[in-house]
Amino acid sequence: FADRAAASVLLRSVFTFIAPSLDSSAFEEEFKEFAQEELYPFLVEVVDNTTNDVTSDSWEDPLRMKLYFRGDELSEHEVMESLGHDMLFALAALFISLLVTWVHLESLFLALVTLTTLCFSVLLAYIFVNVEEVSLANFLVVFIVFGLGGNSFFKLKDLWARVYLISPMAAPANRVATFYRQAIWQMSPVILIAFIFWVFLLSSMRPLREFGFFMGTCMLCRCVLSLLAFVPALVLEEQVVKPLLARRLPPKLQQVISPVALRLPYPKIADIFLKIAHQGKIVWIATAACAVV
Repeated sequence: FADRAAASVLLRSVFTFIAPSLDSSAFEEEFKEFAQEELYPFLVEVVDNTTNDVTSDSWEDPLRMKLYFRGDELSEHEVMESLGHDMLFALAALFISLLVTWVHLESLFLALVTLTTLCFSVLLAYIFVNVEEVSLANFLVVFIVFGLGGNSFFKLKDLWARVYLISPMAAPANRVATFYRQAIWQMSPVILIAFIFWVFLLSSMRPLREFGFFMGTCMLCRCVLSLLAFVPALVLEEQVVKPLLARRLPPKLQQVISPVALRLPYPKIADIFLKIAHQGKIVWIATAACAVV
């Protein structure tokens, strides 16, 4: 470097690849394959070499530079490779969600229906939104849905049990009708939150618009599918699945499929919290401190 650039510590190099023929489509395919299979691994290796420390017994001089690279095909391939690696963690989270849902709903059948409904809600939202290019924001929606989407099904299961306790001798049709009347009101906060996500469409940032539109649509699809698919699953669980398991399976296997014995002692837990709440100012001060933190 000379003159004004003598003290520069940054160097930017731009490489342009030109098609050797007028057939641009064939060149794009070949360049994409070259960038993913040859160029990207080479650049990753060079970057790793610049970050590795040189040992004291080595004759090599340490590289006093940091290398960064980007490009259309390279950046897209890097993102997809990272997401493909992270999908293994997503599968682990999905498996843990299945176990938690299984124990909480006390039914393997209902747990499978819940996760299937969540999967279909994401797929339906993907179809309705008509996403041209899957971005990082859209992948974030999938993780949020699978992480927090099961709460609605837990509430619907509790509502179904409460409706039965209120009128145990009611006809199944009347019970389902009562359940739907209360379930619509119970799902109204979720619908409102979905509309709030759609407000993100007013943003000037494209990733935020995509995230808001996709997330809101996914939540609405989850509400509709939970009312259309989960309620019949509750009826099948009560009238078909449980009697069938009682007739065909031994008691120990029934406890595995329907882990009623793992139910938490909610009355005892509630009594403990009530005793803590009656401690006075100490509880209020600790609660306020936790809220501030």
